[in-house]
Amino acid sequence: MLLTAALAAFVSCGIFAQSQTRANLTTGKIDVRILNAIHEPEESSVSYVAISVVIRGNGTSFVIPTCAESGNQPAFCMASLRQMNGKAVPPRKGLAATLGFEDPSSWKATQVPANGQVDLQFPIDMGLLHLRPGDTVRLAFWIWPDAESMKDLKLATEVLTPTFRIPVKPD
Repeated sequence: MLLTAALAAFVSCGIFAQSQTRANLTTGKIDVRILNAIHEPEESSVSYVAISVVIRGNGTSFVIPTCAESGNQPAFCMASLRQMNGKAVPPRKGLAATLGFEDPSSWKATQVPANGQVDLQFPIDMGLLHLRPGDTVRLAFWIWPDAESMKDLKLATEVLTPTFRIPVKPD
């Protein structure tokens, strides 16, 4: 999961607002819920969390890049966790990885209908991130007007979910 130079430039110039508009592109209401929290026996707290994010249209359709997860449930291909101050949650010290960004060649455009909705998943591996159970975070993701425009990162609009809390105890 390497971050290309183009993605690095794109990510570094993000502004942290609920939904930034580029050509009047906005989402409707967004809901986040915890699907499951797993406790590994050797860990003292939650070690893996899966969230579901329901994104609604706001009168205009748009697309989100998705990748298939297990069970063919679509998952975000380009998303990252943000701290309350708007900064990205970094990987653990000494970990040379870029998390949350899949190679654009693997992206599939998932359309959010103008007045419809989609449900996407995002896995959180607590062992990879500088994050603790109980932390409050947001998920940042990007939307485009259509599948063809996904080829140009400059046409993306950054969206932030409402805040949610990483569970302390497993399901």
